[in-house]
Amino acid sequence: MRRDTPDGSRVRRLIRPPGAIVEARFLEACTRCGECADACPEVSIFKAGAEHGAALEMTPLLDLEERACYLCADVPCASACPSGALRPIEASEIKLGTAVLFPELCLNTLDRACTICVDVCPRPQVAIALPQDADGDPLRDASGALPIPRIDASNCTGCGLCVVHCGSYPKALAVTPEA
Repeated sequence: MRRDTPDGSRVRRLIRPPGAIVEARFLEACTRCGECADACPEVSIFKAGAEHGAALEMTPLLDLEERACYLCADVPCASACPSGALRPIEASEIKLGTAVLFPELCLNTLDRACTICVDVCPRPQVAIALPQDADGDPLRDASGALPIPRIDASNCTGCGLCVVHCGSYPKALAVTPEA
């Protein structure tokens, strides 16, 4: 699935696992062995099927609308890769992409108070936050409605936890992959 982001760019739904090298080199290096998927304790990585085309078939992908990356401390998927298509990295280095918010779909816009994206974020009030008043409470507008969450791209890992847990349909969040 692809959607337009607020700036008019497109959201690509499928993203490589943590530690992936540049895509062209990744496709050359990946042996399609499945070791990374087998090593993922959260079962977040899947092998691309024929519907993704011959060039991608059997390569590892994440679908961050269906299953988030849980930013495992030891990054077992990258460590399991025997070909170097996924390079071993520290969990603190994981940057899969950046969450993008579609304000018109956010439940707060629809007068249904929601904080789930902030609540599930591994970096709450840093990567995604609700504007707060001086006491640290969510800053509500004159009608008492909660504000739209703000995403700090420099601190967002693109893990997809906010997307997976988003209660709106269609989802008010998506992850754009790292360039």
